[in-house]
Amino acid sequence: MLNKAWLRLFRFLRKDLEHTHLKYHNHMMIRNQRYLVFQYLEKYRTVTDSNDTIVRVKKGEITG
Repeated sequence: MLNKAWLRLFRFLRKDLEHTHLKYHNHMMIRNQRYLVFQYLEKYRTVTDSNDTIVRVKKGEITG
C-alpha cells in the first residue's frame, strides 16, 4: 500500500501534467486560429493589428 506522501506526490504530478496538457492544447488552438486567419488574409496581403494600423504581410509571416 502506498503511503500518504507518495499519494500526495502522485496527485501533484498528475495535476501538473493535466495543466501542461491544457496549456499545450490552448497554444495549439491559438496557433491554428492564427494560421487560418493568415491563410484568409493572404489574398489581401494586409492585416490590422491591435492599434488598427495596417501592417504589411509577406507570404506566410507577419511583420511588426
